[in-house]
Amino acid sequence: MSVWSPVHTRPILTTLYSCFRDNHIYIPDRMLDKYASSLGCHLLNRVNHAGKCIMDGPVPKNFRMPLVILAPSGYCKSTFQQLLAHKDGLLNSPTMHCNIEGTFTPESWVGTKTDRDDSDTDPAAVFAYYANGIAAVDEFERLIWLMDGDGSATEEVYMLQGLDRPDVHKRHSLGAITHQDICTTIWAALRPPLMPMRMTSGLARRFMFGLYLPGPAEWDSLKECMREGCAIPPALPYSEYRSRIQTEIHHILNTMADNIPTRFDFGAVNEWCDKHDQPSFVEGILQRIACGMSVVSGEFPDIVVSPDVEELFKDEIITRRMLKMDAPAFAVQNTVRGFAKRDGVTVKHTLDGREYPAATDACVTRFLMDYYQYSKVQCQGAIQAGLALRLLQRNGEYLLALDSDMGVA
Repeated sequence: MSVWSPVHTRPILTTLYSCFRDNHIYIPDRMLDKYASSLGCHLLNRVNHAGKCIMDGPVPKNFRMPLVILAPSGYCKSTFQQLLAHKDGLLNSPTMHCNIEGTFTPESWVGTKTDRDDSDTDPAAVFAYYANGIAAVDEFERLIWLMDGDGSATEEVYMLQGLDRPDVHKRHSLGAITHQDICTTIWAALRPPLMPMRMTSGLARRFMFGLYLPGPAEWDSLKECMREGCAIPPALPYSEYRSRIQTEIHHILNTMADNIPTRFDFGAVNEWCDKHDQPSFVEGILQRIACGMSVVSGEFPDIVVSPDVEELFKDEIITRRMLKMDAPAFAVQNTVRGFAKRDGVTVKHTLDGREYPAATDACVTRFLMDYYQYSKVQCQGAIQAGLALRLLQRNGEYLLALDSDMGVA
């Protein structure tokens, strides 16, 4: 039983769901939970950093869980970023600066000096401007290159340090730049990569992933919500939800320090990781996901592997495997399954004595070109990858969606 639960407030997660549903915002599976867990980690990290409650050697333990959402253009990424992190969004406040960034240079993380007499800090740098806040970055495509070890080496180092430590140092010919007390969280949104990821950089171990490859049913649900939003006004004004969220965040920042234990009991998380044979770095990621959900669901300081938290665990592991295999191939598989169930008629073909969902190659290609904005060559490449990975099987003009065991029961 939690000894710390918001008094006079509701858990943040409950308020977020109420706001999104009241405004007829389509919520893809677990997307809002991922944002909420990252927010919970951000708040926990800020309180722990200020109070030095749990230490990791000489510095406060880092609880941040940056988030990267990968989804096709037009599928909720920008909507979520705008509602949550825009300067007029639910979360921005004088004590927690949030905003949406466009493009920026690799040097902007730490900043630069143009003269020897310049200050030792650059207030325009990302890690200074968002020292206590959340920087939401739309269409941050080069993050994939950085995670694969193909981007700027210096930018990779800046991000590795700034997302894992409370201080970053940069030395060059005009002097040194130092940023202290960094609690910055990054929310990146971009399209899924067209090629398998290698994830060779440690940067891939700094982020929680959300991969969304919607089929016809999901796109239809999104369109229906958008139409409802245009026709039906919300029960409460957006400003009311913003006020509630701000009150709950203020309450957490002012009361959490008294309830942070000297050590969290991660027994349930560790047991789950042992059962699913996960490496230590994944265990650390899942521990932070559970911490974040504990904060936003009102369970803090108890770390509980509830059904919702377990689904986040499974999704994190499966997403990483899918990205390393080939995301577009899974998009084809989802599309075939979706078309096989459209219009109330399930289309199945028999293969080796078993029935599998089926859709024509031409139908799948048109869908991917229209909804995923793939070229025809990219569509055929995704189909070929699906065939090679045994996610698909050809049967004349039809593609069959085979079962795919991702190894997490």
